[in-house]
Amino acid sequence: MSDARKAEAKRLAILLWDLNISNKEAIEACGCNPRTLFRWLSGDSPIPRSVLTMFELMLEKQNWTLAQTEESE
Repeated sequence: MSDARKAEAKRLAILLWDLNISNKEAIEACGCNPRTLFRWLSGDSPIPRSVLTMFELMLEKQNWTLAQTEESE
């Protein structure tokens, strides 16, 4: 397994943790097979850029919404 693939797998795991998304919810969001998510998280398969981007945007939106809520209080 390459260092880049390890870094991708770690990034995906961190994104899911930060978003408080379960593996089941991640599978539903991606529309992938449970084994595919496991392979991504273990670094055995490359993660499509679109998947990482989707979760990155979800986290960005979550953080933006939280900031907006805090500003309005």
